[in-house]
Amino acid sequence: MFNSFPENLQHAFDIIVFNPPYLPSSHIINDDNRKKIDSSWDGGFTGFDILLDFLKKAKNYLNLKNQHYIYFVSSSRTNLTILNNQIEKLGFKNEIVDRKHVFFEDIVLNRLS
Repeated sequence: MFNSFPENLQHAFDIIVFNPPYLPSSHIINDDNRKKIDSSWDGGFTGFDILLDFLKKAKNYLNLKNQHYIYFVSSSRTNLTILNNQIEKLGFKNEIVDRKHVFFEDIVLNRLS
């Protein structure tokens, strides 16, 4: 996700905003038809697979000398307890900034510090 970022951008950002695909696909697809699924919403089997990959790499681009945040959206269609546990394992603290019910889910705005 950061492959096209030049090396001089490492540790340069105080705020990163990410709108990942966040819906779980495990109940919809299997490995045979995964390539046919729309990547704009498919967050992987858990719904947050892509987010966790992003967070592992994003640490290299945060300016750790200053106060820094990552904002992202998640869905109540995923297991938010497991997501928060994984976020903590990566060394972040998650704060829910806002929540809005839309159709079949709650969209959650999160802020990591």
